[in-house]
Amino acid sequence: MTSEQLAELLRAAGKYCPHGMFTDPEGLAFLLGTTERTLSNWRAAGQGPVWVKLGRIRYDLADVAAWWTENKAGETMKNDEENGSSRKNRRGRRGAC
Repeated sequence: MTSEQLAELLRAAGKYCPHGMFTDPEGLAFLLGTTERTLSNWRAAGQGPVWVKLGRIRYDLADVAAWWTENKAGETMKNDEENGSSRKNRRGRRGAC
């Protein structure tokens, strides 16, 4: 998904941030189907998409798109198979969502 596609989804939902290609935690939570609290926890843990504080916390949609691409489940499963690991061997570990 590209940053332009993400921006269009935000516009269609009335959640587009007027500061160019950035969104706030509310908009990103909408895009990811999660909560602002989860995003806050990710920031505290150094996880999730890159963010900046421009007065308020903002996410550059290009960074979100790159993070989205890097964290697709199909890619993870493919990499696991290449590395010889299996999701079955990771009991007790939960994904970000």
